[in-house]
Amino acid sequence: MSDHPLQGRADPNDKSSANPVSAIKQIATGASSGQLLGEQLLIRYGKANHIETPTKITQQQMLDTFVVSGLDFVGQASHGYGAKGVGVGINFGVDIGKAVLPGFATAGANANAKASGASEVLVALTRQPCVRDIHPICLMTAKGELWEMELGINASVGLKASSSIDATGQSSTMMTSKEDKKQQQLAAQQQFGTYGTMALEQLSLEASASIGAEASAKYHGELMMLRDPYPSWYNSVRDPSLEDVFFDLVDYGSKAGSKSRIKLFFERENKTIGPLFKDLSFWQTILKAITAGNIPFEQLLQSLSDASAWLLHIQAINDRGDKQDIIATLDALAKQIETQQEKHWIVRRFNKTEKREVKLTALQYFEQQGFNLLLPNKGLSGYASLKDWQNAITWVKEALSLDPSKLNELLGEVNHHQKVVAYFQNKSDKSSPPAPDYASRRNRLSFVNLWGHAAAAGAGAKIALSGKATPAIALATQAGVSINGEKKWTSYRLQQFEVAPTDDETQICERIFTQDSSITYSQAAITGEAALNISLAGVDPVKKLSGKKAKASENKVLVNTLGYQSAQFTWQPLLKATEVQLEKGTGLTYGYSVTVANLKKIIANDPGSEQLLNTLADLLHVSATDLLTVINAGAWITQSELPAPVLLLESTFAVGEGSNTLITWDEDIEPKLCKDARSQLVERSSAEILADKTRAATEKKCLQSIRIRYRIADVLDDSTTFKLGIPIGIFNVGVELNAVARAGASGIVDLTTHWFGKDSDALNSKTTYPTSSVPATLLLHQ
Repeated sequence: MSDHPLQGRADPNDKSSANPVSAIKQIATGASSGQLLGEQLLIRYGKANHIETPTKITQQQMLDTFVVSGLDFVGQASHGYGAKGVGVGINFGVDIGKAVLPGFATAGANANAKASGASEVLVALTRQPCVRDIHPICLMTAKGELWEMELGINASVGLKASSSIDATGQSSTMMTSKEDKKQQQLAAQQQFGTYGTMALEQLSLEASASIGAEASAKYHGELMMLRDPYPSWYNSVRDPSLEDVFFDLVDYGSKAGSKSRIKLFFERENKTIGPLFKDLSFWQTILKAITAGNIPFEQLLQSLSDASAWLLHIQAINDRGDKQDIIATLDALAKQIETQQEKHWIVRRFNKTEKREVKLTALQYFEQQGFNLLLPNKGLSGYASLKDWQNAITWVKEALSLDPSKLNELLGEVNHHQKVVAYFQNKSDKSSPPAPDYASRRNRLSFVNLWGHAAAAGAGAKIALSGKATPAIALATQAGVSINGEKKWTSYRLQQFEVAPTDDETQICERIFTQDSSITYSQAAITGEAALNISLAGVDPVKKLSGKKAKASENKVLVNTLGYQSAQFTWQPLLKATEVQLEKGTGLTYGYSVTVANLKKIIANDPGSEQLLNTLADLLHVSATDLLTVINAGAWITQSELPAPVLLLESTFAVGEGSNTLITWDEDIEPKLCKDARSQLVERSSAEILADKTRAATEKKCLQSIRIRYRIADVLDDSTTFKLGIPIGIFNVGVELNAVARAGASGIVDLTTHWFGKDSDALNSKTTYPTSSVPATLLLHQ
């Protein structure tokens, strides 16, 4: 199976051989959740700047790396997370072949269960509708727990596996009415091709399939509950206090990561720095850190300080402009020493005064120029040999010959690492900032509650089908094709609040922003080389445009889609009220992923593109005409170079303003929107949204905008696993210990936004948008 769409997820390192001691040690002493996010940002920074392994990053660069959109208008956001914890799992298997035909047959089945708990931190920078356009950017640093569980079963005989997935790859709640199902199936055939539809049909069999060769099924669930007692608000992403709060959480990554980057820097620059530092004690300490492992931060900090002092001294000589004079004097001293060396040893032995004067002259000059660090051994006592002095002079000349630009580069990096080490040294002494005045009153208004679950099913080569099966499936399975599919549903409520003065500057107004979202992810793939060798209806699924067949692959992804629905609420709580009136900024958003290739088909009006356009328009609840207008306006996007060829289409509807919604009170302190607020808003607005499809662009009552967006996301997984298997006859019991260490960051860039309604002509000619518009969805899909 491939990675989730738009994720850019890197394959985690295989650490299955880690022993339990190291796994437990990582749990106890590893990076914090925030530091894991910092490490992930360093990886993103390197990719963005084409640096394979960056060793230097400033606080401002870290924040800039985190912010993938400018936060210039409502709905823009960037977010990241870090999770650290522990998990356990158990696996039970049985080898039936051992009992029936030992040595001749293998037929096994196994089941597994896993569970993990992790402390998680979510960092989000968002621009939401605001009271008076003052401090519109919110920094949310929510902390809490993430719980995950997984159940799996794999068997070669007798497994009943089924999963309810529509032929379009979407659940019924995210699709149009069931009456249009036939049309959707035809659209799926056009969009995903014969094999894509075939795979989805396999997964949507209402009657289960009896697997004769191999099959698997997996269920994964996750529950996340995070709180931010006091989100902070800023006028600009460049606000210095925002940088301070953000960096206090992510640091420079982890302590271990910072040490490894220091080592990497000195390893990389060893040929340049080595001749500068030679046998100096601080260089020996740094070499020890590189070759022999960790050294205390205190010792490393002192060595970096000494290295910086020596580089600064060379830089000062360059700045004074007398470097050539110094080199000339050193050459003269070297000549005097060479003259002494050319004399016969007997002459030198009985004329020590002259030799000592030469050494003393060199010693005085070294002290005068501040080269004490480079004195040869026993140089102050005069016992250093002429050869030692000759080497010392050569050493100084080599140091002075370093290119000034390279010297500045080295000095800048050494100073940076010195600052990093000092930061970690001093951080333990820092006290937490005092909470704002409002924190004690509204400490549970800003939160993220997330529930997600996923089902996956796989069917092997030889399937004895029962129930509803199509000829396409039968042919594919007989040909040796393995079909795998996954479906994931995620629902979450994200809430923030804003504190701002009222008009008379005497009262405090709390405006709350709540986002209720539901995300559906679908994936289906044909695996095995057999997928490359069969065709249906004369269509080869892997034929290139050139007419040549693709090379053999073990995995052909047929469907990889993301769809979501979100309700945005802007409201103010009234003490003890049972309902509240919704304000501007309230509305609905619908989104769906689409490939750049499919957009090109629509723009070119290729055969079948009309059905694809209609399907996308239905998913976004807009007319095909309006959607085509936006796609044509954004045609330039299809010619752009994007890291991944997948985009998001998103429609926003300004609905619900002025209507009332029920609220409850938690312990008579915290107001909460009712759980079904989103479904109520959808139900109240459906007729109006439907009527909007027939209205002209400037006469829309609900449709506010359609966006083409691109999601930037990446993940760091530094988790470790220890496995222990215990064979008991034909049975095998496995125990697994996990050290969970994950981080990720994502954000969505709006490539183009097209506005509808009475002000659409003016808005489409501007680059600034209303501060009270309906925000785009912040996707927390991980």
